[in-house]
Amino acid sequence: MGWMEATAHAAVVAAVAGGLFLNTLEGEFVFDDRPAIVSNHDCHPDKNPLMQAWKNNFWGQEMGSPYSQHASYRPLTIWTFRANVWAHGLEPYGFHVVNAVLHAVASVMFYFVCRWVHGKDTPGIVSFFAAIMFAAHPVHSEAVANIVGRAEVLSCICFFAALLSYFAACEYTSFALVPSVVFTAAAVLCKEQGIMVVGVCLVYDIWVKSEFDLLPFVWGSLDEESQTPGLADESHGAQETKKEQKAAAAAAWVDPTPRMCVFIFCAVSIVEARLAVNGSEEYVVDEKTNPATHIQDPYFRILTKSYYVVLHLWVLLFPFDLCCDWSSFGIPNIESFQDIRIGAVATLFVVAMCIVVAVTDDALLPRKFRAKIAFGVALAAFPFLPASGLFLDVGFVVAERVLYVPSAGTCFLLSAVLWHKWQQCPTPPAHARELGRWTVRNVLLLFAAGVLASHGLKLWNRNAEWKSEAALYESGVRYLPNNAKLHHNYARSIADNPPRDVWHKIEFHYREAIRIYPPYASAYINLGVHLAQTNPNRLEEAVKIWTEGLAQWKRNPILGDDPLVLGLNIGMGYKNMGKPDEAIPFLEECLQRAPGYARCRQVREEIRASFHK
Repeated sequence: MGWMEATAHAAVVAAVAGGLFLNTLEGEFVFDDRPAIVSNHDCHPDKNPLMQAWKNNFWGQEMGSPYSQHASYRPLTIWTFRANVWAHGLEPYGFHVVNAVLHAVASVMFYFVCRWVHGKDTPGIVSFFAAIMFAAHPVHSEAVANIVGRAEVLSCICFFAALLSYFAACEYTSFALVPSVVFTAAAVLCKEQGIMVVGVCLVYDIWVKSEFDLLPFVWGSLDEESQTPGLADESHGAQETKKEQKAAAAAAWVDPTPRMCVFIFCAVSIVEARLAVNGSEEYVVDEKTNPATHIQDPYFRILTKSYYVVLHLWVLLFPFDLCCDWSSFGIPNIESFQDIRIGAVATLFVVAMCIVVAVTDDALLPRKFRAKIAFGVALAAFPFLPASGLFLDVGFVVAERVLYVPSAGTCFLLSAVLWHKWQQCPTPPAHARELGRWTVRNVLLLFAAGVLASHGLKLWNRNAEWKSEAALYESGVRYLPNNAKLHHNYARSIADNPPRDVWHKIEFHYREAIRIYPPYASAYINLGVHLAQTNPNRLEEAVKIWTEGLAQWKRNPILGDDPLVLGLNIGMGYKNMGKPDEAIPFLEECLQRAPGYARCRQVREEIRASFHK
């Protein structure tokens, strides 16, 4: 009956995972979908050859070139976008269908990962609960409803495939390491943090499969002569049992060493190959994208980055305040040791140390439960480490999409803890069940049902906000009113042929973006265009705004076309105001930066031609 139960559970998990995203199928291209798919020639079979995706980054820029602003390299993900475009063009519906199906596949694979780690002595319903919770986790909205989040889902599928293959290598034959290595490489080619499956596999091998006792290696072992007097009267039988347990643990530790060494060697080779693709260019994260990277004081920089980790953990455990973009000063930097948020950072590290003690001390937790805790923590922590910003600068403050795989770890942990508590609870007597009295097990069931119901409802509602850019950015502005980028993007999303009664709202949000982040060149560009288009009498005001934007850019230059657009707009503004002499210097400056800028050259020649009439 085991396979029938597993099949039924898997079918329900797939149905729930896909069904919760049905309200995304009519969604538009939003957020990063346009630069990564619509404007990326690698996704279009009629524009770039198939293998060009292996030379460019995720956004279609050549890896290692001076104009490449990202080190993200995900050719397998790009190929799936290309397949979508080949099949049905730039129709978002097909992209959303594929994302929902892939999420269902990932959820089913996670179910089988849970069954394997929980073991045969744990009922399948425990793994079923973990998989349903994963399928309904609200943080997955960004990874699935946002089309470019497919990189997370694809990498997760390969991640779980590598895990299952490694489990088979531990249980049956070492030849299963071959598909595990292949799936690890595929996970990396979908998204970079896929390489962290190696750490999870090793934790499984050490704690779960080998049941290795790390306590003597971490805290030091005590022989009989060095024991305290209070323990000297321990019975000879008990001492012999401990000796046997330690001997068995030591034997289990030796056994997986060759397998782990081979896997680590292959993983290092994959990392070296991936790093070689980056080239020699150094990728710099601008201040608006990740303010913590530009904090000069090293203590406040690491404290702010650590607080970002706390926010990720908070969103993972309590996913009810979600936002598509946490950058652009939406989260203030820590600039004083009196900042109360330092307490949250300290709490995080205390909890981390407590977990380390718990999984390495046999006296605190039963061995099998301790092994499950170690695996769940590894599954939550390892995939998040590259995105934490603690070791590498990343292009975001908080990103819900990077929690797609780590959420599997928290779901597994919760299922393990609930089952452990369930086993500890005595079965209520028959008369208590007949009277319908509440028991601890009733509370556990109610808690589990409440988690699933609340998560599913939140996910469904959050998906609706990802259907259009206006709804997405409006929700973001409500949650993070100090985020300059959200104000700018919300104004831009409602600026396409807006009714007159919306004009003031658009202007307000553009000005808010500038107030929060004065060097925001795009906000100056779009505010000026909005004023000039909606009221020709405000053209002079628009030119002043563009001029201020160009001055701000010169004080804070960022790679991009913003200074060219600002210079061109100023030149055209002065030209339309009948001030050609003031337009020429800005157009000349624009052409100095980009001699091939045809539109700028055209406007300059039109002005010069008017002088000779």
